[in-house]
Amino acid sequence: MAAYATLLFELAGIDGSDKTQRRHLSTAGGQAIGTFLAAACVKEVRRTQRFCRALFKAVAAAVASRPGRPAHVVYAGAGPFAALALPTMRQFPAEELQFTLLEVNPGSLGKLRHVIQALGLEPYVRRAELCDATTWRVPDEAVDVVISETMNQALQREPQAGIMLNLARQLGDSVVFIPEAVEVRLAWQRRPGSPTEDLVGLLNFDREERARIVDRTPPGSEWIFTPVIWDYRPRTPGTLVYTTFVRVFEDETLSHNECSLNLPERVSSRLPKKAARLRFQYRSSTVAGFEIRIEDI
Repeated sequence: MAAYATLLFELAGIDGSDKTQRRHLSTAGGQAIGTFLAAACVKEVRRTQRFCRALFKAVAAAVASRPGRPAHVVYAGAGPFAALALPTMRQFPAEELQFTLLEVNPGSLGKLRHVIQALGLEPYVRRAELCDATTWRVPDEAVDVVISETMNQALQREPQAGIMLNLARQLGDSVVFIPEAVEVRLAWQRRPGSPTEDLVGLLNFDREERARIVDRTPPGSEWIFTPVIWDYRPRTPGTLVYTTFVRVFEDETLSHNECSLNLPERVSSRLPKKAARLRFQYRSSTVAGFEIRIEDI
């Protein structure tokens, strides 16, 4: 995996000292990270391996079940490499597999096109499009798999939820979404690095929950997530944190501390000094994350 990352960095000309490659962009569903940080994700071995294996499994199933036309994958937030897709492209002929690659960062898209050309993978790419995937309209053509790895711990800041909901609203139930589910829970941690004590689930972003959110949200409105109310009582030492579990596809998972996505994320709101009711509600907006309201008991 280290050799894979090195090859892609060299092909794309990724340079951490280039300030333009570190510049983030705002989207309708959260922050799109800059080219350099997007590229650096490939260096997380477990994260990259499991997403790559998940995509291969999903594509293999799609190819086997749809003879007569190529399997079509929409890769939203492909970054400068489309790193999760390249290994799978090499396992099938282009007649059996086609990709739509979406990227919001012009610098990343330029490097992505260069990498695809340098590796001779143009026959696999139906389109490589500069767009915001949280608002992109799906063309009138079959889609079999959607993959997007545009997330941070606890689905904070980045547009993963907004991208998946936008595409879920437009596509049928037969489409496979990778990751299949992202579960965010509230926990207590006595000190950084210590085990966490699970408290309550805040969001299980799976197929069923996506469907419920789509059904309850009028077109053109901000996505409506279900709030969770939890009774808080102060205690020391420690603090509230978010924990994140990712079911990438079938038995491919990412759990506690396996990669940066699974590190506990401290709840940023100042906690009350007395017992209170905390109301958590996720928002997929330009500042994605949990909105917390403190109510008296």
